[in-house]
Amino acid sequence: MQRVKEFIDKHCAGRRVCVAVSGGADSMVLASLFFACRGVLGALAVLSVEHGLRGEESKGDFLFVRDWCEQRGVEFFGFETDIKKRVRERGGSEELCAREYRRERYAEMRERGYDLVATAHHLDDQIETVLFRVLRGTGVKGLCGMEPLTPEGIVRPLLQESKQDILEYATKHGIVYKTDSTNLDTKYDRNFLRQEIVPKLKERWSVGSAIARLVDNARDTQARLVQGGEPRVHWMGERACLQKDDLDCETACLQVLYGLRDRFGFGDITQQMANNLFGMTRLQSGKKTQLCKGLWAQVQYDCVVVHGDKVQPKSQSKLVVQVLEVSQWEQESQERGVFLDRVLYCDLDKLPKVTQRTRQEGDVFVPFGGKQKSLKKYLVDKKVPQLLRDEIPLWTVGERVMVVGGIEINDCIKVDQNTKRVAKLRVEQEETH
Repeated sequence: MQRVKEFIDKHCAGRRVCVAVSGGADSMVLASLFFACRGVLGALAVLSVEHGLRGEESKGDFLFVRDWCEQRGVEFFGFETDIKKRVRERGGSEELCAREYRRERYAEMRERGYDLVATAHHLDDQIETVLFRVLRGTGVKGLCGMEPLTPEGIVRPLLQESKQDILEYATKHGIVYKTDSTNLDTKYDRNFLRQEIVPKLKERWSVGSAIARLVDNARDTQARLVQGGEPRVHWMGERACLQKDDLDCETACLQVLYGLRDRFGFGDITQQMANNLFGMTRLQSGKKTQLCKGLWAQVQYDCVVVHGDKVQPKSQSKLVVQVLEVSQWEQESQERGVFLDRVLYCDLDKLPKVTQRTRQEGDVFVPFGGKQKSLKKYLVDKKVPQLLRDEIPLWTVGERVMVVGGIEINDCIKVDQNTKRVAKLRVEQEETH
């Protein structure tokens, strides 16, 4: 249980913690672990609920927990209720009403000054929770499962531990616990999943690791949905340029692959393909790998460029201009776009007669607010992928570059307090597929 002790050190040190204990193996192991780590805590207490569902058996479990606390000098908070009566008054199932009552007591402990309430949910509980939600038709948020630490102050230190590991720990350390006879009653939905379904799934699949991976992916996806962002793809002909920062998890890589599939025409998308693409973000510039048959990825500075097997023709792109009044520019200029697709603004009246072309030997450029340097050095400094440098549209006067399309303007044409008309410059590409 080293991970559990590390969790307690990281998330509970110096804080007042109340452990929810039923008397079963899971909660008794959790209580024992917190008791062993009590020196790092601000305070330790135990909460136990007698639901009134199992007669003398449940009362015995309740008293067992109380006695455990008294023997160790741990403050005990006991609550007794009649869940069946609650069901009659409020409706719902016994499971739902019992869970709601416990949550009310957890909130009460927070009001009493405890920072955290620790529950004994473990990996097998996570499996059941996710499967249960799937069977009810959950969305992405439901697939996120139970969080190890919630905004409401609930902590679940055992969430990465299996039931088997917990039982083995209890046996090895002589931890005494009670067994709830209703855990075997499959009239309860969770017990049916636990007793009938999950064991059969485990006979064929590595259910624990699969659900853990699903939960991680769902949390990444949910976070992106909340933030309202998707990985950005910059197309140069038939090459997709992706910024490493946008490929920050396997879920983001899966999103990208689904977006690329129609364009490149590859088949099924696998977790391994997402893993390979995610792995590219940790490689040095120049490294190349095959994502699947006919699809390659190459690291270029802070980007990953994805392309097909065939030699790719240069993309056809151009700079298009829209003339703005200064007042219009002031309203628009905060939205600049992203790398290689940046919207640029310059003083139209400072702009000389230019030629549009791609780069040539001897080109020079003065960056905005900077000093003159060769265009080659500028593109290297900006970490523009080498595969794309010959395709960036330029506006030039001889060897002097006025505009590097989608990236930056020359300092000599910048907008200032004397500007009367603003040129809004955007790269437009002709797709070659």
